[in-house]
This record gives sequence, structure tokens and C-alpha cells, in this order.
Amino acid sequence: MKKLIIIIVVFFIMLLSKSLAAKDMYVGISMGIQDGLNGGKDAKEYGLKVGKKLNDIFTAEIKTRTKLKDNSTSNDQRAEVAMIGKLKLNNEFSLYTRAGSGMKFVRNADYGYWTIEPGVNYKLNNNWSIKTGVRFRDSFDTSHNQTDTTYKVSVSYKLNDNNSVSLGTKIKRGDSQYNALGIGYKISF
Repeated sequence: MKKLIIIIVVFFIMLLSKSLAAKDMYVGISMGIQDGLNGGKDAKEYGLKVGKKLNDIFTAEIKTRTKLKDNSTSNDQRAEVAMIGKLKLNNEFSLYTRAGSGMKFVRNADYGYWTIEPGVNYKLNNNWSIKTGVRFRDSFDTSHNQTDTTYKVSVSYKLNDNNSVSLGTKIKRGDSQYNALGIGYKISF
């Protein structure tokens, strides 16, 4: 399974690197805080994503994030590749689905997983938009017991044609439970 993930990541890197100088690329950074529930630990989360719009419907994306729970070895890292399909219904509403696969790296327990996230984006005006979605994620090897559903809502503000900031919240339920709040910055070129 790890070899398959590595092959997929290399493919996406090659795909994206061929067009680094081209337009329709974006880079996003994010950070957030998580309030662990039912005995779960609070955490800080830092993320980076790089995407390339392939056409009017599909976007390829590589994403990574680091979660810091405390000073112990309970921290983890994720690396993920995904395809995002977007269907514009009118000038305000669009539907999207993000489907991906990745690896979670933790002490002595790395494993692969799949994820799918359907959602809706609503453009309030030329600067403001609201996005909501539900992410379903599960490990390929179900013995890891890593099944979860995450409900997401975010508000984005376009600073100009190439830069935007966002504020979002996530409610995760499943193998672990938390409520989270985060901020993000995205640059498009």
C-alpha cells in the first residue's frame, strides 16, 4: 500500500511541476486549534496544500498537515493527494467533491486511508464566500479503526484577485472527536 501512495504522490508532483510557471495554481497554508473531546487531547494543526486547476471542472491537489498534541510522541503527520471536481450551478452556487488518498504517519503505526468530501460553496459577493462540506475518511486496513466523519464550515474573504484569507470550523466524530477552529491564507497564480 505504501508503494501505491508513493507512486500516486510522485505522479501528482510530476503533473504539478510541469506547470509550476503556468497559471491556475494555488498554495495554501493553515493553522488551527482543536479542542479534544471525550478524553482526547487538545492539539495545534499546521497545513500546507498545493493545487493545479486542470480544467473548468477538475483540480489536482497535494496536501500535508502536522498535528501537535503535546511534547510527547503522540503527534502525527498526514500526506494526501486528491482530485476535486466542481460543478458551477450559477454565479453564486457551486457543488464540489474532493476524493483523495493519503498516509498517516504516527509512531509505529503508519497507514493508508481514503477520503471523500462532498460540499457546497456559496458566493455572497465578489469578495465573500461560504463553504460547507462533510468529509468521510477511513483507513484501507480497517484493523486500524480510523473511521471518522468531519463537518466543515468556512468563510473566505478575497483580498484581491490572487490572495484570500479564511476562517473555518470543523466538528470531527468517529475514532477521535474534536471541535476545531482555524485560519488560512491562499495565494493563486
